[in-house]
Amino acid sequence: KETRMKFAISTLMLMMCLTGMLHAEQEAAPNLLGDKLDAKSGWKIWIHQPVREAGAKGELKDNTAILTPPAEDALEKMSVHWMQLYKEVTLEQDKSYTLTFKTDAPEDCEMQAVYLLSKSPYTHYFDHTLKVKAGPQTHKVTITPKPSKDGYDTPRSLRLFCGSVKGATTISDIKLVEPK
Repeated sequence: KETRMKFAISTLMLMMCLTGMLHAEQEAAPNLLGDKLDAKSGWKIWIHQPVREAGAKGELKDNTAILTPPAEDALEKMSVHWMQLYKEVTLEQDKSYTLTFKTDAPEDCEMQAVYLLSKSPYTHYFDHTLKVKAGPQTHKVTITPKPSKDGYDTPRSLRLFCGSVKGATTISDIKLVEPK
């Protein structure tokens, strides 16, 4: 009876150890975007000139992007494409990746996660519209770049189109990993 108990305890401890090792291995997947959300790490904010002139701002500060649109009455209309947070990254086509990030928005809005060619004709290899709720929120998107009739040219970038945000909205903790 004592031998069975020792065997059961040993087996349970081994299973717990293996589970912990597997969990640690999953968490150790490298962030393909790097660990910093700043200009030195290649992150950029692009704001369409008329939108910038109307008062829109973008800032990379303390590992966070802060995007502020112009006042609502400053422009006749606003396009989701007119404010972008982006970084150049090379992903394989037809391979899946997991993008996660956090937002903190003052009002409900939409963003688009887009993987595209970073030069004309700006071919989109992946698009996904995200519903952003007011307050803190975590987003998770599976990205699988698809080929297009134009091929799979370089350079390519991952972009968050943020032109639909309403008020200063923060983006942080951006990770792009290849699922194991």
